[in-house]
Formats: sequence, structure tokens, C-alpha cells
Amino acid sequence: MRRPSRSSWHACHVTAVDRAALAELDARYGMTLYAIAYTLLLNPDAADVTVAATLREAWRRAASFNAREQTAARWLAGLARKAAQDQLRRRAMSSAYA
Repeated sequence: MRRPSRSSWHACHVTAVDRAALAELDARYGMTLYAIAYTLLLNPDAADVTVAATLREAWRRAASFNAREQTAARWLAGLARKAAQDQLRRRAMSSAYA
């Protein structure tokens, strides 16, 4: 049996830690993010999609978060507003072409 290389183990470990951190963000801020999204979209399914998109974006852009400039809650709220606004734009574009 071949032993996993140190780099592959590290990648798996980091991914597990990132997923745990993402789950913690969802548990801590998920309802707030949902409230922001629902307020803008007025659609529970779209709000759920927005929360998922927000958490994906937070994971993707985690390195850009600067705790000296803002809190995690404020950063995530901004990502949620942007994701909801993107959905509104897509909705407007699809209805314009329908």
C-alpha cells in the first residue's frame, strides 16, 4: 500500500479544516445572511441559493478578508448583498428577454 505524499495529505487536511470553518460560518451567520437575501429577493428558494453562493464566495475569497478593516459579519453581509443583487440582475435580464 502506497503512503500518501505529504503534500496530498496537507491538501486533504486543509480542505477538511476549510470545510469545518465554512460549516461554522454557516452555523453562526447563516440566518443573518438568509434574512439579508430574503429582504432583497422576497423568495425563500432564491434566498437559500444566495446563502450558498455567499458561503462559496467567502471560501473562495477568504484570503482577501482583513479583520483590521471589518468584522466577519460585515464582510459576509456585503457578499450576501452582492450575491442577491446579482440574482436580481439575472432575474431582470431573463424577464427582459422572455
